Amino acid sequence: MEIMRYNGGAVSVRVIPGDGHCLFAALVHQYHRMEINSKEHRDATLDIRKRIENHIRENLERYAPSLTYAAGLDYGDANQGLSDFLSRLGNGKEWGGEESITAMTEIYNCRIDVYCEQGARISFNESGAANRTLRVAYRIGGRTSKSVERSHYDSVVQLLRNDATAEILSTNGAEENRNIGTGTLQQLLEK
Repeated sequence: MEIMRYNGGAVSVRVIPGDGHCLFAALVHQYHRMEINSKEHRDATLDIRKRIENHIRENLERYAPSLTYAAGLDYGDANQGLSDFLSRLGNGKEWGGEESITAMTEIYNCRIDVYCEQGARISFNESGAANRTLRVAYRIGGRTSKSVERSHYDSVVQLLRNDATAEILSTNGAEENRNIGTGTLQQLLEK
């Protein structure tokens, strides 16, 4: 586990491997609470990629404007470019982003909170109809083995507050409070 700061405090995260599947692996960990390196987790990660690809294809009229921009596609050949992008997304050859998070909220009727490192929390699907909340951490500026800047997602397992209380996320998505130690958040971060 690692602690990551965001503008509202800090979160404890379960580190997800940086293998190009990190968003999907973090979402699967949040939804199913599977062991990260298990075969079941890998299979579920690939499955959610395909579900998200299919959902976006079925609702392309809503996704096309933002995807055309996000994928850097030429508007003249946007349809073929979108199809290629979605094929790469579903086959694990494209990273997921806001389009994938939005699709996940629609497929599973859930809310997703993204805690941005040194930034804000961004919520997707804040409707009262969402049946659970998934939480992921978005990290910018990490380095790969080739020393290239990268973005990365991890799975949030605790929300840390200034009063040293954490919300522990149970396997069914419910929350419970528990004391994680004494001292200020700053002292806990320094441990």
